[in-house]
Amino acid sequence: MIPEQLSHTRNASDMQADTALAEMGLRADDLTSAVAAGVRAAGRITADHPVTAPGFTLWSETVAHLRHTLGERGWKRVNPGNSPRIVSPDGRITLMPVRGNHATGVSPDVEPSTFSHRGPATVDAVRRNAQTGLALLSPEAEPADLTADHIWFLLYHWFEDSPEFRAELSLPLLSGSGDDEPDAVVFSRWRRRILLPPVDTSGFEVPMRPHHHTDDEVPFDIDEIA
Repeated sequence: MIPEQLSHTRNASDMQADTALAEMGLRADDLTSAVAAGVRAAGRITADHPVTAPGFTLWSETVAHLRHTLGERGWKRVNPGNSPRIVSPDGRITLMPVRGNHATGVSPDVEPSTFSHRGPATVDAVRRNAQTGLALLSPEAEPADLTADHIWFLLYHWFEDSPEFRAELSLPLLSGSGDDEPDAVVFSRWRRRILLPPVDTSGFEVPMRPHHHTDDEVPFDIDEIA
């Protein structure tokens, strides 16, 4: 589902973002509070933890908080290919928290990308975004096209050198087409982006901040089964 407020624009203004999220049954706080829960948990990681712990903890707690919050409003938890997501009650919107790079949530003019490669389960889901996206661009598109399922990424990035995190809800597209796509890709193309307000983390009660929470951090592996 592509909200009406975004049907003819690639990026949303603040007012358009609120309206677009409302059409999706969401509020900005649903998304930023989930990332905040992840940031708080990741902030408790110490030098004694594995080097992958900050990134994994941030991701897993964001997933858990988002699914708990929306699950209480009738959204459904799903795990296709071991890829945790949550689906709207009508089945038209799927949300998936994904770590983004330093350009996440910065500006409509700055394109972000996923921090690491995504596996075949995600590639297959996003391939459907491309197919339904082409249908929606057609002036002869039938109303039924608007009911097609879309998977949106809740992209997030925690800046070590700034006491804030940034996030956006964005509709990914593949760079290639059809069988040309590899089984694992870094996503950097977006059909729609809804930038969320940055969140100040200076007041978060955490024992310490990760010293290496940057784009050079060692990524963790989550295996996806096609």
